[in-house]
Amino acid sequence: MRSVRALLSAAVTFALAGTALAAQDATLYDPAPPPGAGFVRMVNLLDHPDELPTRLGTKDLGPVAHRAVSPYVPVMGGAGKVTLASGEEQPIAVEAGGYYTVVGKGTAGQPAITVISDPVHTHLARSMIILYNLSSAPAVDLRTLDGAQAVVAEVTPGTQQSRVVNPIEVDLGVFVGGELVQGFEGLELGQGRVYSMIVSDQGEGTQARWVPSTTSTK
Repeated sequence: MRSVRALLSAAVTFALAGTALAAQDATLYDPAPPPGAGFVRMVNLLDHPDELPTRLGTKDLGPVAHRAVSPYVPVMGGAGKVTLASGEEQPIAVEAGGYYTVVGKGTAGQPAITVISDPVHTHLARSMIILYNLSSAPAVDLRTLDGAQAVVAEVTPGTQQSRVVNPIEVDLGVFVGGELVQGFEGLELGQGRVYSMIVSDQGEGTQARWVPSTTSTK
């Protein structure tokens, strides 16, 4: 009889512990995105240094700090409009499972919105690098820092190109017209991860920023 009571007590204890662990997991991890959702993020390249409040329909994409990149957030698939705080709008068609980068550029009085369709990373044992040319340079290259090997080449303004690579430590450089614009040393590429190299105008020159892509479903 004692052994039966002991077993029942252990079963109850295990069940309660499982419930507690499940509750803990729910607080540790973001909820799963809704079925049929796509993923949208915002890049704030407006000339003024303010945060950029942005909405897609009723979904809040911001505010996004000056020259910052937001996480991807899930939005329901279908046609919609990206709206800046200034009232500027841009139509966007979100496909289920698709990824999109919305870029805000221009001035506070005359903002402009560009929507770029991003690649979906499916090679989870490897890494993906996406090079965005959001500058006025006619073409941008991403190469090894010594310039010897091209990773992604000839990316034209307002577009992106990507490449799946092995998850290693690497030194990379952004090149315009064969000249090194900016170098990045000791970049650690993780399995299944996606990284963005975002090239934009900075004054009379060109600036590059390395951004590990993230997703938030909260």
